[in-house]
Amino acid sequence: MAGLKSLQYIEWPIWDIKQKPANKEFLHVKQDKLNEVMRVLAPYFYDLSLLDGFKNKQELLKIIKHIVKHLIAYIWDIPASQVYHHSDRFGLLKHSLEVAYLDAQKAGRELAVGEGGVPSAEKTKKERTWRVLAAWLIGLCHDLGKIFDIDLFHEAEDRYVYYHPLRGGVLDFRLKYPQRVDIIWRPGRGLRHVKRNMMVFFTIVPFDLLKQIPQHLLIRILDGLYSYKDEGDAESVKAATEEQNREIIIQVLRKLKETNYKSEKGVYAFALDTNVYAVVTPVFFQTVAEATKGIIETPFGQRTVENIFQQYGWVYCHEDQFYKKFKAIRGDRELNLSFALVKSEPFVSANAEATIKLKFAVSEYDKVAELLGSQPPLTWFAGSEEELELLALKGEKQQGQEAEQDEHKALEDSLQEGGRTENSEQQATEERSQILEHASQDKVKEQDQQADFIEQGLEKLVGKILDGTYHLGPMTSKKHIGLIGADGLLWLLYPRVIDENFDVDMNDNEARKQVLYELTNRGYLEQFQKGQSKFWFQNTSAMYVQDGQPKKTKLFPWIRIKPAKLIELNSSLEPYLS
Repeated sequence: MAGLKSLQYIEWPIWDIKQKPANKEFLHVKQDKLNEVMRVLAPYFYDLSLLDGFKNKQELLKIIKHIVKHLIAYIWDIPASQVYHHSDRFGLLKHSLEVAYLDAQKAGRELAVGEGGVPSAEKTKKERTWRVLAAWLIGLCHDLGKIFDIDLFHEAEDRYVYYHPLRGGVLDFRLKYPQRVDIIWRPGRGLRHVKRNMMVFFTIVPFDLLKQIPQHLLIRILDGLYSYKDEGDAESVKAATEEQNREIIIQVLRKLKETNYKSEKGVYAFALDTNVYAVVTPVFFQTVAEATKGIIETPFGQRTVENIFQQYGWVYCHEDQFYKKFKAIRGDRELNLSFALVKSEPFVSANAEATIKLKFAVSEYDKVAELLGSQPPLTWFAGSEEELELLALKGEKQQGQEAEQDEHKALEDSLQEGGRTENSEQQATEERSQILEHASQDKVKEQDQQADFIEQGLEKLVGKILDGTYHLGPMTSKKHIGLIGADGLLWLLYPRVIDENFDVDMNDNEARKQVLYELTNRGYLEQFQKGQSKFWFQNTSAMYVQDGQPKKTKLFPWIRIKPAKLIELNSSLEPYLS
């Protein structure tokens, strides 16, 4: 779908405002930020202008752009959900525009019903623009009531300043408090937002436009805002969920790299070259599914993981079969296992360190070629130069008994003429040793840099507690970063503690997750647990004890650190954490 594609790879503007604009500059800065977003949406408006009902309607398209601009100012970059779909920056805007486009596209193909319930070409032509506009407005506003589902706030020196949707737009609030604004999703939301869609609708849609819409279509709009359920929403959510699944798989593979892709059953992922991996089935897909337990609330099953790999074209398939039994050589061992051939794309920044060669045999070569749908590189196979030449001949000749006999004879003759010299074998051994030595040095260097990054962040945190930059206790001022909970753990405000101490950009959630992963891996972070699922952080009230009485804070996003681990870093912390 054109409208979805034009929004799929948008690079949303970063937030680069460091201080509140002066009064005389405020509107100018606001207009600049709005124009930045409108510019990246230009392909969307072009796709919209091609829809039936909107073609050659330049004045109406100007009004639509005006509505979208008001919407951007009102919701700015808030997400559409906490963890489900479109949960990143500008998620609600993107989802709203996607659904609006899909619904408008569908409405442009529908026939209007005339008197007696009979489809009427005349009425369809007469009302098409208004019908398409009505569908676009319903789709645009179907989720906007979610602005009432969040607590958007700024942590000032001595208080918390909260945003309210009836006092203006999110962009105005961000410009007033540009350094930092946090979001907490209110519990028990459900579909409560649907009842509030109407409030946002009348905020962003010009009243003069509503007066022009035919009465029966205006009624349809108002009814749709209270009871929206359409294919456009489902398709937009599906597209976002698929993208989220892709990111989850990549995150899991980064995590599994820490174990060099090895489980109790052995190594399950091998690099054939920089582009293709041979993974053991079903162990690989089972392990990936199991590893999602620490990342998402509802873990994937093995079949779900297999479907995601096939959906993205990451795994080679032949007639719906994506694995075959191959003979392979690893070191001095011969393996006879079921392998799937997986493209390197999901292994971004997580290249497998184990290597493997497929055993030389014409029959093995044929099986690999069938799965790939093309001739595989000879470098994947273990064999002498003469044997690999045979495979090259195999790829060029017709199948059949006579050709196979000729190739075996050619191989036998070439083997009798001699193989590699002793010098060439020695040279290959020396080159291999050099490569392994460089790879080992690079790995140690990378681990040292990562260790320094985490240790420096922890030292910075400890220093701020000791010098009074951070206070521990009830959250009564901006200096308060956390407190000792009733569970004996150190509760710290997230993501503030990560951003301020580990030099993470406030828009870089991936970098935050990497810090949380490292803190967990090194035993500093205590995860929250709900059922069988674990979470690095959680929006909740922290329970603590003051003057012998149990108390609790307001809702905040927290992480929990083990005090004993910090005291190991610096024993001077003990009085602060006891």
